[in-house]
Amino acid sequence: MVKEEGGANDLIARVLADPAFGLVQADIDGLLVPEHFIGRAPQQVSEYLEGTVRPLLKQNEQLLGERYELSV
Repeated sequence: MVKEEGGANDLIARVLADPAFGLVQADIDGLLVPEHFIGRAPQQVSEYLEGTVRPLLKQNEQLLGERYELSV
């Protein structure tokens, strides 16, 4: 229903309500930390910006007509 009809996602509530899982809200909160699932993405973005984007901007600075500032 969530994906097909855009309904609310109540999975967490159902897991918490199911005694088979034996979880409380604090358990779920500890498991659902987004930073635990992003791997090296922040470093990869920084490496790409520094190794690819920044050199291209610098190389074409005269064409851009403006100074640039990258920050992540």
